[in-house]
Amino acid sequence: MKIISTNLAVERTIHWQGKTVTTGIYKKPTDEPLYLAAESVRGDCVANRAVHGGLDKACYLYGHNHYPFWQAHFPNLDWEYGMLGENLTIDKLEEAELLVGSIYRVGEATVQVSRPRQPCFKFAAKFGDSKAPQLMLDHLLTGAYVRVLEPGEVQIGDSFQLIETPTPAVSMQELLQMMFQFDPAQDRIRAEEILENSSVSDSDKKYIRRRLT
Repeated sequence: MKIISTNLAVERTIHWQGKTVTTGIYKKPTDEPLYLAAESVRGDCVANRAVHGGLDKACYLYGHNHYPFWQAHFPNLDWEYGMLGENLTIDKLEEAELLVGSIYRVGEATVQVSRPRQPCFKFAAKFGDSKAPQLMLDHLLTGAYVRVLEPGEVQIGDSFQLIETPTPAVSMQELLQMMFQFDPAQDRIRAEEILENSSVSDSDKKYIRRRLT
């Protein structure tokens, strides 16, 4: 995985289905390195810290390899890096291969894969389609948040060097399936195993517990 774009947002006010809110989803590419701090990317707008930013969601990654999927569904948008609201656009990010809890060195920073994205109505507003968030979940193309274990600068061209792989392992895709596509006839045993996995956040485990009950 290699960084091909670093993206930041300034606060923007949007109007969607009767709501007026501020958002930081409109990320734009920057030529400057990004400083990954413990709870956010320095200089980036985090409009609602109840659902963005913080230790488990300090920086958001998205794979450029998924852009063709979105461009096919939304060909009339003005496409550029940062379109999915990501801080770091990665040349190739596969949710099926990315393990929750994996630790990487990238640039001067050390990060740990933490949580999948759960797109909200602001994502729908940016794409002009109320079905866009569900489309992301249906196809399990959520990208990933990372914790910042060691703050530092990252820049275009930096590669993610794997330092540690968690055991037992659960991929981002499998976690998403248990959270949003749970099949009680097939998934109960695996879901219970994931609930015992210390790499999975308590917030994400709540979704699985709801499925089990």
